[in-house]
Amino acid sequence: MSEKRDETTAPTTLHDSLVKPTQPFSEKEQEVVEKRSYSIYNTREKWLIVAIASFGGLFSTLTANIYLPAIPTMAAAFHKSTELINVTVTVYMVFQGICKAFADAAGSASTIALGAGVIGDIAEPFERGGFVGILSLGPMVGPALGPVIGGLFADKLGWRAIFWFLCIASAVCVLSMLLFLPETLRALVGDGSYIPSAIYRPLLPIIGRNRPVTENVEKPPKKSFVNPLLLFTYPDVMIILILNGIVYAVFYGVTATISVLFQKAYPYLSESDIGLCYLAIGGGMIIGGIVVGRLLDRDYAAFKARMIKQIKEGSNETGMRPEDVTKEENFPIELARLRTMPLYLGIFCVATIGYGWSLQARVSIAVPLLLHICMGFVLTAVMNTSQTLLVDLVPSQGSSIAACNNFVRCLLGAALVAVINIITDALKPGWTYVLLGGICVLAAPLLFVSMRIGPKFEVAIHTILYVRQIYPADLFVRRKKYDTPVFQSRHPALNDYISGAVKAIGEELVLGNVDKVVVVIKDKDQAALERFIFSVQNMIEVEAFNKDTSVQEAMSSEALGQYFRGFLVKLNMVEAQLGQIADELSFAILIELKDGQGPTASPSKDPPPWIPADGQHTTAGAADGAQLHMIRAVDTGIINVSLPLA
Repeated sequence: MSEKRDETTAPTTLHDSLVKPTQPFSEKEQEVVEKRSYSIYNTREKWLIVAIASFGGLFSTLTANIYLPAIPTMAAAFHKSTELINVTVTVYMVFQGICKAFADAAGSASTIALGAGVIGDIAEPFERGGFVGILSLGPMVGPALGPVIGGLFADKLGWRAIFWFLCIASAVCVLSMLLFLPETLRALVGDGSYIPSAIYRPLLPIIGRNRPVTENVEKPPKKSFVNPLLLFTYPDVMIILILNGIVYAVFYGVTATISVLFQKAYPYLSESDIGLCYLAIGGGMIIGGIVVGRLLDRDYAAFKARMIKQIKEGSNETGMRPEDVTKEENFPIELARLRTMPLYLGIFCVATIGYGWSLQARVSIAVPLLLHICMGFVLTAVMNTSQTLLVDLVPSQGSSIAACNNFVRCLLGAALVAVINIITDALKPGWTYVLLGGICVLAAPLLFVSMRIGPKFEVAIHTILYVRQIYPADLFVRRKKYDTPVFQSRHPALNDYISGAVKAIGEELVLGNVDKVVVVIKDKDQAALERFIFSVQNMIEVEAFNKDTSVQEAMSSEALGQYFRGFLVKLNMVEAQLGQIADELSFAILIELKDGQGPTASPSKDPPPWIPADGQHTTAGAADGAQLHMIRAVDTGIINVSLPLA
């Protein structure tokens, strides 16, 4: 007899922290939306809108970089150490990250987050890459021009002139937005057809002045407040945020030390000369902003064309028709966006390590400057690719996802800036940047974590709870995962329970201990009504000490995602097959282990997470007359799983 164990039952009471979701469109409203174009603005107007947003985004990085060449001068003026002056950069970055995450949620114009939200409002996925590239030009110009301007002001007029310049330039930026930038928030203006109240209109409304005159344009439904911190509970979003944050922190570890390290390696450089040295890394970022956006759009189109060709030739096993690929929910956006990311990360790591040793060896100044150009280009590639994917994953929360992105990367960057001079003093530049490059290498596997078996179980469990109406429908938010629409809970306690259970399942799964994973639906008397049984017919055995080993025979991530898409489509249709069930339901997650196997006890877990299950909830406790409905079977090369329903 297999040993049966389960976790504690998931919460059934909705807490006060529950987020009220956005009201969905009615059928009539949905038909109108589908007939309209995504946005009334033409291509030229879209570029102008994004350019204004990019100008605003310039100040996010300009203010943090403009006085980097003046750090030694300011340290002398205030009789403080360089490390202590660097704390001002750290404090700025901390507040930059926090304010974007929280102030943006309240509606303030956090520039980078605002720009990402604007792109989500006016651009469709096939054109977002180019717009993200232009949007990133503003933040990328900051590290290029900021130190040059700061070095010139500090050298000719004194460091105080830097802050007078920032005051005047920011006033020009605010004025341009007040005069020309239209409101694009779809909850206020829809596709731009609805004219909002005067407070939301620019003083000189020259953009969109040729909008078609439409009678009886209905006001878009109001959008309820959605807590942006809930985005941190999405595993696929967090993977991208952490990877992005690590690369960005390493970048700031480079830029924050340029003035100090170049002054030591090349003592003949003046403050103005050091400021000009920042042009290399900034120039690489500008080139990347222009080129990578175009590449993202081209890659998107090429990937879609290849999918259509495979379907027509019969080599694609998704069961889709060629016309289905044009539907947003069917397109594997993660694969299309992240295919080139490993290459970018590899180049960034090599350039970072080479940069450190070139400074330590005091080679020609041309070498570190060339490496700066390379690092700036690939950093922009990583940033733009990540930001475009994040907007694709959560298009209705473009500003919030950008704010979360800035929150993570600014905090990580601030932490590294605070200690980077201490590290370089202890390890010297060569080994310092070997360490930073190694951190990026260790972060690379995060790209592939989302394709592991565990997250697929998590998506399936959320889908089961939604389809079988275990909780109210408005507790779930509609998202896209594995190229198909899915629904994810917004309840933090419920999400924590599912994530913890799936993690524990994964620990047993990779060791080959699992016979079945069961999601049991229970009534108010704790009687089992339905059992969704993930039956593991075959699982390769992996040693406990080598759980991250690669498997040459494994199915590709692309093919695995296609199989799982079909799996979710069938799961979404199960309600029509089974009908509705009673109210006041709860659920539990069980694992049934193979004969002779017990749950793995980890020293970090006291007590172990699994407790003995109620016998009636297991597959052995099912009634003899229970019907068995086969939903889907998947053979991946690593694991062979079928999902019947009893």
